[in-house]
Amino acid sequence: MGTALRWAVDAGVDQLGWHVFVALLIVNVVGSFVLGWLVALPTSALHIQPLFAIGLLGSFTTFSGYTLAMVEEMDVGSVNAAAAFALGSIIVGYAAARLGRATGSVR
Repeated sequence: MGTALRWAVDAGVDQLGWHVFVALLIVNVVGSFVLGWLVALPTSALHIQPLFAIGLLGSFTTFSGYTLAMVEEMDVGSVNAAAAFALGSIIVGYAAARLGRATGSVR
């Protein structure tokens, strides 16, 4: 399911003519938010965490794609683009995980 969702994001970004970084940023930020939300759920929902955290999100988000995109940008001399993507992904991913955790802990 996560792989299919990932493919849909990639295809949508490609149809819009956007850079591959956009798809990677979307899946990693959404994945960070959802994981943050999942870990903040009440303990009665703990049985669903592995299914979604490992199964769905594990195949939806991508660290390997993230790092490969940075290597490819560095190879063509786009050091600033690679650095901005790396820092932006970390900062926005952190904020998304925080927001997800805060949202999940609201009862």
